[in-house]
Amino acid sequence: MRRSLLLLVAFTIAALLGRLTATDGLGGLALVWPAAGVAVLWAAAVPDVRTGVRDGVLMGAATFAVHDATGVPLADTGWFVAANLVHAAVGATLLAAFGARRRRLDSAAVGGAIVAASFAAAAAGAVVVAGAPDYVGTTTGALLVLVRNAVGTVLVLAVARTWPPSRDELVPARRREALLLLLATLGGYGLAFVVGDGLNIAYSVVPLTLWAALRLGRFLTSAHLVLTGVLTVWLTVAGYGPFAASGTDPATRVVLAQGFLAVLACVAVSIAVSRHERDDLLGAVRASEARVRRSLDTALAGHLSVRLRPDGRTAVIGSANPATAVLLRRPVADLLGADWLTLLEPSHAAEVTAGLVSVAEGRDPSWQGTAEVVLPDGAPRWVQLLVGPDLVGEAGHDVHGARLTVQMLDATDRVDVERRLTLLALHDDLTGLPNRTLLLDRLDQQLAASGRDGTAVGLLFLDLDRFKAVNDTHGHATGDELLVLVAQRLLASVRPLDTVARLGGDEFVVCCPGLASVEAGLAVADRLLEVMAEPLVVGGEALDVGVSGGLTLSGPGEDARGLLERADAAMYRAKRSGRGRITTEAVPSSVPSSAPLAVARSA
Repeated sequence: MRRSLLLLVAFTIAALLGRLTATDGLGGLALVWPAAGVAVLWAAAVPDVRTGVRDGVLMGAATFAVHDATGVPLADTGWFVAANLVHAAVGATLLAAFGARRRRLDSAAVGGAIVAASFAAAAAGAVVVAGAPDYVGTTTGALLVLVRNAVGTVLVLAVARTWPPSRDELVPARRREALLLLLATLGGYGLAFVVGDGLNIAYSVVPLTLWAALRLGRFLTSAHLVLTGVLTVWLTVAGYGPFAASGTDPATRVVLAQGFLAVLACVAVSIAVSRHERDDLLGAVRASEARVRRSLDTALAGHLSVRLRPDGRTAVIGSANPATAVLLRRPVADLLGADWLTLLEPSHAAEVTAGLVSVAEGRDPSWQGTAEVVLPDGAPRWVQLLVGPDLVGEAGHDVHGARLTVQMLDATDRVDVERRLTLLALHDDLTGLPNRTLLLDRLDQQLAASGRDGTAVGLLFLDLDRFKAVNDTHGHATGDELLVLVAQRLLASVRPLDTVARLGGDEFVVCCPGLASVEAGLAVADRLLEVMAEPLVVGGEALDVGVSGGLTLSGPGEDARGLLERADAAMYRAKRSGRGRITTEAVPSSVPSSAPLAVARSA
């Protein structure tokens, strides 16, 4: 009930102010009717049908009392009561239908709903007024009711739905600018309507309204429109300005003036609301950007924003989070402006550059990879990289290059584990020598190379002669130490490009690529027999084990497994023939030899 009484008081005051603008013609019709806007606000605030009926009676009584007190003929007063009730009902109903019944003027949709509801309600009220005895067939009277009620409703709703103003609309700078606009408006209307009396320069004051719409926000724009409306109608009624100089009757002049106000109000409200929406959107974007930045700054993963120059060879760091500084062991200040690619191991820079370019050119939405970074102290560090479009800054390209984001995770431990797993998969876990898998892989590569340069690959299959006795007498621990010493001795006795592998137990293989003749292979066999004839000292005790082996050389079209099987077969013949010797397998005729092929070489 309290809200209804407050609205009743507001409606009554607005109606009295409107009646103060009544003209002598048209039965004393008011030129301005702000009560139309209050009526729609009142009807839109009704919570239920029962309250609506009660408030409708109050509104009708107030309308009747104001018109009767201001000398409106009784025959016309009823029509005005009906017109106000219809106006209020249609406006509130349309606001509800548009979803803007009680919403603030904070979007173009609400602004459009207010304008549409205001003009539709005014049109309905004008139809009712046209039935009044003094206005039957009077187009001017109905048109004046339509325009004045529409303008009054738009302005009142605009002010009401932007109250209270937002905090940024009332900062000192805005208040000073609003005061300056007030003075400019008063001066502008004085020039346009008084000094320029008789000249059609009313639209010279439009920039003032645009100033308010673009700069001062929704509430101050609405307040400016109210001031503009008062000045326009008052000066026109007083006989000033282009509308008063049109040579038409007073009612028509006011209709023209209020038509001008209607256009001005629609444009200004639309601009102010659009600007508000844009500011809200920008604020939301900035808030989102701030949240992303806070998230990145507190993230455990490193994050860089880089700008890839058009040449594709320079990636300048624009921002870096604290995790990046920890990861790269450099202060954030030192990273900003640096070329990200120079912080990578040179052997990895090309691969990362290709990834950056592929994302920058849109060929890939993102790129992942692993690279080694250069730390100030020289310690090795591997990072897992994820490159994508910039998350925070402006996306896309410009003359300075493409903006990208680089996320990093420390991958040093993972890379170390992968390397150890690879080592275990391809190497003997006791001696560290290549195992059968790695041997066959290298042998395939060396056979392919030998086919191109016309050399041969020599393969020595070695087996320790008395290893079982060492295990049985001294134990497996001593046997393991012995195998390690054998591996070391073999490695020390071959060329850097040769491969020494352990196939298991006490079996070793020496692969010698690039042999030009059979003699070169026999020279290797003689050297290894001589080296392995020397005792090995384990735990202070000299152990004499010796080796027996088989030697073969590759020919055209040789495969790794076949070569290994021939060398193995030659080793078993050496075992059967006696220890401490290396037996040769049949060597292809394509391998040069200046001497008859020896069947066996003994230590």
